[in-house]
Amino acid sequence: LSRGGIEFESLDKQPVYSVFLLLSPEDRPEDHLQAMEVIFKSLSKDAFRRGLRSAGGVEDVTVLLSDADAQHLGG
Repeated sequence: LSRGGIEFESLDKQPVYSVFLLLSPEDRPEDHLQAMEVIFKSLSKDAFRRGLRSAGGVEDVTVLLSDADAQHLGG
């Protein structure tokens, strides 16, 4: 997370405020793909983006991602 934004040569020329690194076991690529799907869908929602921008640390981001995953899974 970056409060001031990072120049990242994004398509919209805007600073990037969140960067995700996803790691998954080599023998379970579906976990990686599911995580990417949840994150990308969540990033299209204003409330999720606002939550990331106001997150105070790892714990806040973990809660946001857990909630997004639960919504994605239907529960």
